[in-house]
Amino acid sequence: MIFDTANPTGGDWDLGFHDQGNTIIISEDNAHGGTITFDFDTVSDVTSLTVLDVEEEGGSIDLYDLDGELIDSIAIPAAGNNASQDIDINASGVAQMQVTLAGSGAVEDLCSTPLTAGMRPAASTTLPVTTS
Repeated sequence: MIFDTANPTGGDWDLGFHDQGNTIIISEDNAHGGTITFDFDTVSDVTSLTVLDVEEEGGSIDLYDLDGELIDSIAIPAAGNNASQDIDINASGVAQMQVTLAGSGAVEDLCSTPLTAGMRPAASTTLPVTTS
């Protein structure tokens, strides 16, 4: 779900951040958490992402290559109510990323670099969550 952190609604007041704008969230309605999946059009190097309002332990970022093999799994610490955390990922050759949260929370500012066919880095990209 896309959520405007500058204007929190629906009981998700703890996702209120004046400087984050739109994010992808697992809402309070999904109190048991869920998974947000990113499928990359081009295999990419993934540098980092920001998570917001992660209150429950047990979240992870799982990165997969084109063959579906797990490249890395990174634990997401529970920083607490209304907290923002930058998570360093630094994984190469990522075709899919799954962000699993054990409760509600948000994902923002995914930083990645698409790789060319020769596996050399192309232009780096930071992808804030936006809607049209």
